[in-house]
Amino acid sequence: MRSLLRLLLLLSALLLRLHAQPSLSFFTELPGEGFRMMLSDSSVIRDLQAMRASLRVGLLDLDAAEAEGVRMLNAAGIPAYAWLLLPEAEGYWFHAGNGGAALSRYEAFKAWSAAEGLRWAGVGIDLEPSMPEMRLLLDHPARGIVRAFGRLFDDSLTRRGAPVYAELIRRIGADGWTAESYVIPLVLDGRATGSEGFLRLMGILDVRTPREIPMCYTSAIGNPGIIARYGAMTGAVALGSTGGGVIIDGAPLRAMVWEELERDLRIAAGAAREIHIFSLEGAVKQNWLGRLRGFDFSRTLPLDTQMQEQDQRQQAFTLRLLWWLDHPLLLSAVLIGTPLLVLALLIRLAWWLLRRFRRMKSRPDALS
Repeated sequence: MRSLLRLLLLLSALLLRLHAQPSLSFFTELPGEGFRMMLSDSSVIRDLQAMRASLRVGLLDLDAAEAEGVRMLNAAGIPAYAWLLLPEAEGYWFHAGNGGAALSRYEAFKAWSAAEGLRWAGVGIDLEPSMPEMRLLLDHPARGIVRAFGRLFDDSLTRRGAPVYAELIRRIGADGWTAESYVIPLVLDGRATGSEGFLRLMGILDVRTPREIPMCYTSAIGNPGIIARYGAMTGAVALGSTGGGVIIDGAPLRAMVWEELERDLRIAAGAAREIHIFSLEGAVKQNWLGRLRGFDFSRTLPLDTQMQEQDQRQQAFTLRLLWWLDHPLLLSAVLIGTPLLVLALLIRLAWWLLRRFRRMKSRPDALS
């Protein structure tokens, strides 16, 4: 009887551990041949199998090498999710103005997958600003800012794009796949507050999908508190960057060090059911798959006081930003009126100093 009780306790502990363990996934953004070469290393496949991890595959080329890499995943029993991307000239990521191109890309992906005999666990869309606009902002900041600011006064782009993306999500579901989206966290804040200003400014959409994965990259944002907040909100969180990914004008995302990723993993394990790491190629390059393979997710990390205060400050700033973006006329008045007021005060000060100087020169004792 005692042995049976001990066995039941052991099984219960094991089940609790399995239940507490979040599912793990990686993103990869390597082009076709690089993707195939990475998976040709059998240790990468074995590590993914041992972690029971899935892979979000950024589809850039729809070529034979990309198809061969996906077939390797299929043969190894590793769930593969199609991460749809566009040519850079069409935006690269999905945004409010390229819905037609997104629909065409989906149909091309579907035909390519059928011709190559590929199996997918789901289809994902990446909702971010247009790549050409990002380059414009870096190369010609004034022009980029003026273009983005002008959208605050015009919602036609988002109104035209919304039904097109609704149709895309409908088609994905009708074809038997689960649709998912990779989301900038501020989009979820805007949804919660009813704000649309940020969407207009960035030229993106709030496309609701059955699975939403907020991109909480502390290598770019620097606030680990967002992992707990958005992980609890959606049940999923994307961490990064471990390195790799698209490069805009020679400026890749800063790569994390292991201690940063370990911290983020432990915070995420206490808040989310799904943990997604960007990117697989970065983790491979830094030799982290072995560490991740044996990672103990039961050792969660609650936010300390400093992290909580940092996150509260960022959350307060975000809410203020969203409010201002929803009131573009008032924002314009402040942005234009403030420098004019400063200029007026400087002119008034200069005039006062000039008059004072003249009075001093006109005094008899000033001439002696």
